[in-house]
Amino acid sequence: MDLNKLSDSSLKRLDRRTIGKMAEDALQHKDYVSLKRLVKLAEPYVVREILEDIYETLQIEALDKIKDVLKDKIDDIDLSNIVDERDHMNFGVPKGMILDREWIRNEISKFLLTLLEIKSDISAGEIEKLSYFVEKDTFYKFIDSKNISVKDNKFAGLRLEHYELEDKKPLLEGATQNMSVVDILLSKTYSETLNQDDVRFLYEGLYKNNSGMAQDMMAYSALSILDGSKVHIVFEPNISSYYNSVNSLVNVATD
Repeated sequence: MDLNKLSDSSLKRLDRRTIGKMAEDALQHKDYVSLKRLVKLAEPYVVREILEDIYETLQIEALDKIKDVLKDKIDDIDLSNIVDERDHMNFGVPKGMILDREWIRNEISKFLLTLLEIKSDISAGEIEKLSYFVEKDTFYKFIDSKNISVKDNKFAGLRLEHYELEDKKPLLEGATQNMSVVDILLSKTYSETLNQDDVRFLYEGLYKNNSGMAQDMMAYSALSILDGSKVHIVFEPNISSYYNSVNSLVNVATD
């Protein structure tokens, strides 16, 4: 079906699946003029699907071409349901490009910043997702530009520990290649209730008393830290134990 031969009224009558296929083809061929026209005429739920396609293919340049027609529709779309931190490393990348995790993170941050910039009503979920992909200074500069305060009731429960930890000291400062695996892990470990000796005892027990796989994982984590990983390991009571691979935050409950 030739999009150029269809009037606006004819396009509006097309079913969701047909419009979606047209948008997919426009993205594939970088036909941003046709894509912009489809976005302008489509209902918000169809626009959401188009944004999902842009996100999945990381064709972020498409957003710059269509963002002026997105302004009237973007407030009806929750971006936190599009950006999924659990699968952000599973993207296909442009042909001939080696998988580059830092490049992927940067492209996702551009996706979020471009769309959130034109939103008038930003949710707590969207703000938290943004924090997973941008540096602390960029994050606070953005929310200031939108007159957002994370202390507002709307953002109660927002998890920004990975930013807060940047201002705290680890249990052992300064990882070097001459350190043991346990000491390197301590250099990225934080706790207000356990001291260095307490956590060292736990790490040494894990390292000495578990299988080779556990030892390999701890050694791999230590090497990643030496290679510049921004991981933060937090031992605290009254928290849920979990690992967030995007902001490299490991929470360990101590109660």
